Amino acid sequence: MQSRELHHYLSICYMKKESVGLLFYAADTQRQLFLLRNDRNVHSWGLPGGKVERGETLREAIERECREEIHFWTQDVKLFPLEQFTSDDSKFCYHTFFTMVPYEFKPVLNDEHIGYTWVSADTYPRPLHRGLFNTLNYNVIRQKIAIICDSMK
Repeated sequence: MQSRELHHYLSICYMKKESVGLLFYAADTQRQLFLLRNDRNVHSWGLPGGKVERGETLREAIERECREEIHFWTQDVKLFPLEQFTSDDSKFCYHTFFTMVPYEFKPVLNDEHIGYTWVSADTYPRPLHRGLFNTLNYNVIRQKIAIICDSMK
């Protein structure tokens, strides 16, 4: 790689913004947690998560975001990567993870959200964030979730 190409590549990597989201699945009810946004995506449902800060690992970002947004985290959370979406210009990357918890919990929301719901895995609240809708409707993602759930029984 020539110097000019390398500089361009490194500048793109440096400029990339990364975000994370975590899909909680409750083993006792077989339902998933969604949060109702209270910002520019007003009244769309999404996942706990957000921007990865400089120097953070993806796991550290998920933990911080969950503590901030729903006041919930346990150290034994097992994270399973579902998808990594990268924008066409490679400047934005969103990592979607999955975790199974033994039971549904009641999130304590911060001001980023105005509601929450636990729904069965075959339905979603509406309107679901467009990117999340696309992710959850890929057959390969549904298969991953089924495999993870089966392996944790």
